[in-house]
Amino acid sequence: MTITPIPGEPGRYHVQATSLSGQYIVDLADWDFLGSCNCHDHAIRIAPFLSRGETPERTECKHLKAVKDQYLSECLKCPATRKNLVSAFLRADLETRNAT
Repeated sequence: MTITPIPGEPGRYHVQATSLSGQYIVDLADWDFLGSCNCHDHAIRIAPFLSRGETPERTECKHLKAVKDQYLSECLKCPATRKNLVSAFLRADLETRNAT
């Protein structure tokens, strides 16, 4: 799968899944940062639930998952980002434990 950022459009990517399939557009900011893709799978199995304000069983098609994985991998290369993410996870875990 080839993932290419769209110039001038932060959070949007072209995704070429295979040599036989078309090119898809993934937008990480759509649906309150759950993300979207213009592939058939997302349009049929995921977007209808989101448009009704429901959470589908699965929130990612394979293209959206690939972009998120690559994005997270790139973010984790930066020590400051890694530290901020770990701090956020620890705070969330502590808040969850204190709420119960």
